[in-house]
Amino acid sequence: MTAETSSFPSTVISVAGLYFLGGRLLLALRKDEGGSMDGRWELPGGKCENGESPETALVREWKEELLITVRVLGFSGSSEFTHRGVHHRLLGYRVQSREVPENSLLHDKIEWFSRPSLEKLLKNTPDLLVDSDRKLLKALLTQNLPDLR
Repeated sequence: MTAETSSFPSTVISVAGLYFLGGRLLLALRKDEGGSMDGRWELPGGKCENGESPETALVREWKEELLITVRVLGFSGSSEFTHRGVHHRLLGYRVQSREVPENSLLHDKIEWFSRPSLEKLLKNTPDLLVDSDRKLLKALLTQNLPDLR
């Protein structure tokens, strides 16, 4: 099975960008507007539109959400979950940009997390992370991520 396929016939494919800079990983705090993910930290990204590749979706989502152009470097990992009876697969990709996001249309705050601060967030206040991203980040932290210090 590749990053783009799934064993479930009606799986929603979503993407998340892992942007490392100076040994830290970018997370964005969603604006609190009453939704299930609002007021929580997330890896920016979103759902693939019909016929759209994960890489194309990721570039589009970062442009829409963070107003920057990213280049997709490669697949990093995935997580799967069910939400309201629908199976979802989240694909994490490393991204890079010549730009550093400063503003966002969907987020109140953008912060760079070191490995210790990310581990602390996951351990002490895991509910402050979007569920799907929490699962992906836990899996990624078990790997050797040289860009996260």
